Amino acid sequence: MDVGFINLLLAVLWASLGAAILVYHQAHPDAPLADIRGTGISAGWLAVLLAIYNLVKWFSLRSRSAPRETSAPRHHIRPRDEDRPRNPDFIFDDPEPKGPEQPPGLR
Repeated sequence: MDVGFINLLLAVLWASLGAAILVYHQAHPDAPLADIRGTGISAGWLAVLLAIYNLVKWFSLRSRSAPRETSAPRHHIRPRDEDRPRNPDFIFDDPEPKGPEQPPGLR
């Protein structure tokens, strides 16, 4: 499974859970499980925050893997002109030429 897909799935899960908790907290403001202990903040906001985190992570993974177009022109190798003679100094595909014979005194 793709990691980006997991982040998107978690974002949907956390957003749904956060919305459900926020709606429950609005309907039952005195419910003990709707608040984060001692803060008076609904636990739904924590789930919404986790949903936003997973959306940002999914988007960053998606944009990182997308191909990027640059404004700089791409360098293309131009085709070789068959009409022009090749420079013999740069022909490396021919066999090595035989070197000079050894002087007679070194044998």
